[in-house]
Amino acid sequence: MPRVYKRTTSKAKTPSKNMKDALHSIQKGKSIKETAITYKIPYPTLRCYWKKFLLDENTRLSPNYYVKRIFTDKQELELKEYILTCSRMFYGLPIKECRCIAFEMATINKISIPQKWHKDSMAELLARSPIFANGTRIFNLDETGTITVQNPQKVLAKKGVKSVCKVTSAERGTLVTTCIIISASGQYLPPVIIFPRVHFKEHMLLGAPSGSLGLACKTGWMNGELFLDVMNHFIKFSSSTKENPSLLIYDNFEAHLSIAVLNLAKEHGVTIFTLPPHSTHKLQPLDVGVMGPFKTAYNAAIDSWMLHNPGKTFTIYQVAASVGLAFLKAITPSNIVAAFKKTRSYWIKPFIFCNNLTAIIAGYVIPARAKIDKDLVYSTKHS
Repeated sequence: MPRVYKRTTSKAKTPSKNMKDALHSIQKGKSIKETAITYKIPYPTLRCYWKKFLLDENTRLSPNYYVKRIFTDKQELELKEYILTCSRMFYGLPIKECRCIAFEMATINKISIPQKWHKDSMAELLARSPIFANGTRIFNLDETGTITVQNPQKVLAKKGVKSVCKVTSAERGTLVTTCIIISASGQYLPPVIIFPRVHFKEHMLLGAPSGSLGLACKTGWMNGELFLDVMNHFIKFSSSTKENPSLLIYDNFEAHLSIAVLNLAKEHGVTIFTLPPHSTHKLQPLDVGVMGPFKTAYNAAIDSWMLHNPGKTFTIYQVAASVGLAFLKAITPSNIVAAFKKTRSYWIKPFIFCNNLTAIIAGYVIPARAKIDKDLVYSTKHS
């Protein structure tokens, strides 16, 4: 069984009223030692408070537990409400994530923080206590992996052959992340392509859609720092301002929810709407009607490149051109509008999740149903 600590001393438990009475008693001429015995207050404690009382009669008469506090009461309340709101929305934050948020909050507000916070960029945390006229201002954003090894298309071969082979660029591919942004009006914004390199070079975007943004990181994955650049890119091409607000829909990936990104969106009139877990297959337009055709067109573009460049290896420097070809074929107004209609993101219709819909999480066994009516014995008595 876990051990529960029980306090064995009464030190530092003197009520403020008793301390105040003791100080007034000393003020009237009684000695500190005698007063300490009378009111059962440790002599050093009473002497310390007496010295403070001489300097300021309105001094705090209770132990100062706020010496190591970082945030004000208001800031702590805001942080607490944010964490509780996330929990109510089924996005409960783990401890490490809470520490990261506290660190970002302290850094952005230029609050002096302990040196140990900088070690892991985390903070120990203890919680104390547009309406949009039309679809042109509703956007959906999502990332997808555009790797250098394609999923080969079906090919013609001799009938009856059990194994049909198709050349691929390599055995294992390199990940390049492509971030796609579409609007309910049927338009798309220039994509963002993240390359697995330390530094981005302009030639990496050769053949990409006009206005595309190129970024680089070692892994090729999206992260919070890069997503800040993505948000600036979105604000630029969507012309979002407080007078011309926009709604941006995306999933609840942690890189999308840094404080810097949320503040930037707020400053430019961008309302962020995050989708619940395990629901993007029904609620995210890109997943519903765009990513499938895009991946098919992207694989076809790589197949075409391989046919026209026999013996060569498809690398990350050809990804942008293939993405450009896939955009022309798959990211079309008809696909985009149909995807938004399917998810009811703009044309609001209820009951997108039917009662008989199969859960995306498999493995749940429904208990066997009991026999009905005649085989059931109902009783109102309790044993």
